[in-house]
Amino acid sequence: MSFSIFLNSVNGSGATSSSTYQINWNNINTNDYQGKYKLWFNFQTVGLGLTTSASTVPYITTNIGATQDFYTANGNNGTANNRVLGYVYPAWAHGANHTLSAMHTDNAPVILESKPSNNQFTVNLYNMSGTAFTDIDAVEYYLVLYFEKYE
Repeated sequence: MSFSIFLNSVNGSGATSSSTYQINWNNINTNDYQGKYKLWFNFQTVGLGLTTSASTVPYITTNIGATQDFYTANGNNGTANNRVLGYVYPAWAHGANHTLSAMHTDNAPVILESKPSNNQFTVNLYNMSGTAFTDIDAVEYYLVLYFEKYE
């Protein structure tokens, strides 16, 4: 059992670096939706509007309403569950401009403990420093989330 969700940043609300989307997960025809899912994504910006350094590698997070088996180790005392989906990479350079892209094979899948449940969720893009990647606000992106039943 698998399904995909297509997101276009122009259809989200808020800044492109923090776009909020609406979806009714109950409308997705999943007869047997209980269990874990693998989540992959494809990402592509539209046009050559990005002028940040081609060495900038932002990452994507989301709060789709399912616990993700993806953890962050830290120097203090342990691990924390996080909402990172993966990284997007510079591509198609033309002078000082480039796009950002990620194929489903560029990042490991994230394991979700259940089918998503948040009917309103946000997709965020961050710099490696953890601040909002606001350079993306100048362009549009497409994001495809691919869910595959895991257990």
